Amino acid sequence: MRFGAKVENFGSEVTMERVLERGRIAEEAGFDSVWLSDHIAMPLTSDSRYPYANDGKISWQLDEPWLDPVTLLSALAAVTTRLRLGVAVMLVNLREPINLAKQLACVEQLAPGRLTLGVGDGWLKEELALFQVSFSDRRVRTDEHLRLMEEVWSGSISTTGAHSTSSTSYSVKPVPGQPIDVFIGGQSPAVFARIAKSGYGWLPLPGADHTLDVVRRGVETIEQMKRATLATSTPEKVRVIVNAGSIESIAHILPELEALGVEEVLVEASFDEFDGPEKVLAIARTALA
Repeated sequence: MRFGAKVENFGSEVTMERVLERGRIAEEAGFDSVWLSDHIAMPLTSDSRYPYANDGKISWQLDEPWLDPVTLLSALAAVTTRLRLGVAVMLVNLREPINLAKQLACVEQLAPGRLTLGVGDGWLKEELALFQVSFSDRRVRTDEHLRLMEEVWSGSISTTGAHSTSSTSYSVKPVPGQPIDVFIGGQSPAVFARIAKSGYGWLPLPGADHTLDVVRRGVETIEQMKRATLATSTPEKVRVIVNAGSIESIAHILPELEALGVEEVLVEASFDEFDGPEKVLAIARTALA
């Protein structure tokens, strides 16, 4: 099992320099990866329910800075040598997909084989509305963008123009040197069905009190759907990365998560404490041992 350090790229005190410093610290401490999060625009008032809090309330200030993860991935690629670099999760449905895929292919060139893309559909209705994405259609738009991004990563795309019925082909190189791993966030039946059909991995954010049950049920459901979709009794195992909180909240179930096939757990790395990242990893490794 691998361990990823969650690095905050938002907040009143966040700076590019601070994020890069924490990336270097995570690598020196022995973490396997660092992970950023994503929002583009926050409404100054919101009626949306935050699905990852028991009370449904947003826990941060809505006017705080939120640094762009694609820019940060490029910078982290330049200041690290071993760490995998990820986003948990990126809102690809709010971005122009051809340009985003090209940017990520370039990041992969800077960090060969080290890029993982977590993808979310979005829960913040006001942010979705800013980009003319309806809440009901957000998943469809995500899937459409991912299909186009996969085509871009092949090196060429073909499309029919708005004012012509003829198809035009385009070169969109460079291509990633290695496939960019894609993991879908969320815990709904609709998300499970998409994972089963697409073959992407799963990146849940279950909450400390329910992590083991959520992961167990999710893995079982996705594999059942894979069997039904592929008409096989032994489908390929679903890949799972769990987005957790503090190491103390999840250490006691790490062996069981590993037995379920979870390949990586993302945790808060206690960057503000002296030797905090090293201590977090020591707790994790002791729990597994």
